This record gives sequence, structure tokens and C-alpha cells, in this order.
Amino acid sequence: MIKQSWHTGRTDLDESWLVKRFRNVLLRSVTIGVIVIGSGAIVATGLSASQDRTTKRIESIRLTVPSGKGAQFSLESLASCQIGDALLIVKNVGTRPARITGVAMDVPSVAKPTRDETSYRVQAIRPGATTGEIASSFRLAAIPRSTLSYAIGAVLKPFTVSRRWYAIIARMSVRTLHRHGWLIRGMLVSIVQGKTTSHLFFPQVVRLPKDSC
Repeated sequence: MIKQSWHTGRTDLDESWLVKRFRNVLLRSVTIGVIVIGSGAIVATGLSASQDRTTKRIESIRLTVPSGKGAQFSLESLASCQIGDALLIVKNVGTRPARITGVAMDVPSVAKPTRDETSYRVQAIRPGATTGEIASSFRLAAIPRSTLSYAIGAVLKPFTVSRRWYAIIARMSVRTLHRHGWLIRGMLVSIVQGKTTSHLFFPQVVRLPKDSC
């Protein structure tokens, strides 16, 4: 069962903290793993970004639904030891395409490196088709079934060209025994647009129970 609650407190994080946390995530080298679904394998790739490019905030990549900001979710059971997270839905309101070069979950309570394996895909969807979904499985009924692209290297086309939103989907296979409740605090996405690299943090609070994974 999924519980959802809303809060009206400040959701934007201190910029200096953000920069420091993203730098720490990069330095910790997010664990690379493989999750097999059906007959195919999905490779989880950590964050990467060219240091030769100018780094500044790319404002054209924006959230389209409130599930990625201002909401808190909770899963009551992780019996399957799987988490499907499709809360992050964005669109490119700029005039240039943007390419994803890295994705990572912000899970502050889990030691790094972690045994948990996470893969990332991108799904182009019709505007308003879904408000996102969090589930204790990889089956996400709210996300239209069509071809998924690997997140790393995926191109987010301008909305004026594609008329599409993009769901950035995380599939986490939990391998770590959590003796206490834990949480996902957000998703970090590295984007290249033209000659500019940006490291974006999207808050999404998902509270998770203790488990025996």
C-alpha cells in the first residue's frame, strides 16, 4: 500500500549544500549493477559529467507534476525487495535538446558503496498522461507501455518539437538489510545542453520500511 501526504514547507534546498552533496555523490562513485527483467538486462550507470564544459544551472528542464516536489510518499512493505520510482516527470521548455549523462538516487541513510542495484530508464509520455508512480515492484501501471530508453545518453527534446514530457524511471533492487525505516530524498540528474553541463537535484521524499532483503 502507498501512502501519500503533502506539506507546504520549503522544498528548495540550500544551494551550497546542494553543490556539496552532488560533489560528494560524484566522488563516492555510485555502484554499478545489473538487474535482469524478463529476457533483457538493464545496466545501472552512475553519474558522470565532462569537467571540460561550463557548469551552471540549466533552467529549461522543469518538473511537470507535483509528485516530484512538495509531496511525501511511503511504502508499507518491501516484500518483493523491489522499488519502482517514476515520480520524476520533466519537460524541456528550452529551445535546445538536452542529453542525460548521469542519474543517481539520493539515499542518505544507506552506506556508500551500497549493495542495492539501481537502473535508470527514460520514457517519453503525452502531456498529462500520468502524475507519476512509486511502487514496491518494477511494474508501473501509471506509465504507458512503450519503448524505454536507457537514461544515460537519452535526449530530452524541446517540448515545442516533441510535444512530450519525460519520465525518468528508477528501478531499485534492494540487497541491503535495513533494520530501521529509511528514505529516498531525491534524484540527481546530470544534463548537458550545448556546451553547458548542469547537475540538477529533484526532491522527492519516499519513506521506506525496514526490510529483510
